[in-house]
Amino acid sequence: MDMEQFLTEENLLAAAAYLGYAWAATDFLSRCLGKARIPKTAFASLLLGGLLLVRMAAIHCRFPPIAFPCLCHLLLIGLALLLFRGEWEKKLLAAALAFAATTLAGDFFGAALSFLSLLWLHAVQGLEAPILEGWALPLLDAAQYAVKIGILAWMARRLAPIFSGKIRTWYLLLALPLLALTAVANLAGWGASNGILLQSRGNMGIYYDQLFSYAGIGILAGLSLFAAGSYVFGMHRIYLDQQKNSQYSSQAAAYRMLLEQYRQTERLRHDMKNHILALSGLYEHKDWDNMGCYLADLRDCGGISAPGEATGSLAVDALLCHKQRLAEDQGIAWECDVQIPKPCRAYAFDLCVLFGNLLDNALEACGQLPDSNCPFIHIQARAVKKCFLLEVKNSTAQIASHRHINSTANTASCEELFPGRPAVADGHGIGLQNVRDVADKHHGILETGIKNGVFTASLLMPLPEEKKPARKDAKEMEGWI
Repeated sequence: MDMEQFLTEENLLAAAAYLGYAWAATDFLSRCLGKARIPKTAFASLLLGGLLLVRMAAIHCRFPPIAFPCLCHLLLIGLALLLFRGEWEKKLLAAALAFAATTLAGDFFGAALSFLSLLWLHAVQGLEAPILEGWALPLLDAAQYAVKIGILAWMARRLAPIFSGKIRTWYLLLALPLLALTAVANLAGWGASNGILLQSRGNMGIYYDQLFSYAGIGILAGLSLFAAGSYVFGMHRIYLDQQKNSQYSSQAAAYRMLLEQYRQTERLRHDMKNHILALSGLYEHKDWDNMGCYLADLRDCGGISAPGEATGSLAVDALLCHKQRLAEDQGIAWECDVQIPKPCRAYAFDLCVLFGNLLDNALEACGQLPDSNCPFIHIQARAVKKCFLLEVKNSTAQIASHRHINSTANTASCEELFPGRPAVADGHGIGLQNVRDVADKHHGILETGIKNGVFTASLLMPLPEEKKPARKDAKEMEGWI
């Protein structure tokens, strides 16, 4: 094939469609996988060149119709694996998502548009046996690529969280079924389409042959697209639920340990008078060796530091004492005024989830500030009429307009509050979700916002009835309070 034969209007239209597809695919891969080994423009150019070469080969060698899309997507998978950094499982998933979504959505839209075009030609134009040929085919192909470009642009904005924080086998569990489902759907659609035409041999008429073929392809592609989407988002939801449950369990274990340390310190303080008498006796007899051993034993069994916050809940006291020490070690100004109302003390676990996650986020935000800044954390909690009010303020490097996000609407996201940060990366973002879950559980309202470099989280929950029996998670905390 010479250049003049290739530079036809149909091929130029296809080249424009491939250009848009190449850039959209490059943007999707970059958002999901990070920077490639080469610039985005170079990657998009390589993908575009590969697509054009595959098209020239398909025209020259007269490939079967199903071979061309398969070769195109194999090209995309190969370039993603070779030219992007990171785990190959993650790169395979990104390419599989692009392959599955664009193929199935394009097939569905193309079949539906072809079906409607035939109906229009038959019913409106009055053609007895209309056939989609000539310019209709490249125009339909261009329309399919427009849909593919739109799908890739949408996925680039929505699916980035799927590529954060998961183990490598998890990416394979997502990628392989997607590739298999798409391949089977394409083979089934191609086989069904050709089977109808071959079996009919024109007995039904070419018009009805085409209608049945496009209807079958459209239904198959639509069902496959729905199955693929349900699988991806369902697996992602399962992963988030597992992460939250795991975090709840680890938090419970950590809070139990903190409480035990706190109680040990309190027992030590209770016996301090006796310890002082013993040390005085050793001092009077100048028994320095035994005195040193005695002091070492005191240090090892919990120290003699001042008591922590007296909030009314031993679990919260232990947690706040621990977080305060972490803040002081980092040079963070700490201000705490917390009083836990008596009705709330039965929900010790939920209280620790609230305080723990909010303070962990506050400590992390303060740790990211430049050395010239003066980081601070302010905590307030008290009963206001018949509600429990918790407010945590901390300095942050983020500067954003003040906005409130209501937890009951379930609209808050880590990406909204912290632009440019993955929604769930190494567990980040799950903490705020845990707080939101506790607020929803107790019919409360969580509002968060950033203004003038200060992040504020405000929680308002109705106080429980004192006579109401404790909930299951309160039973889990028996012995804490």
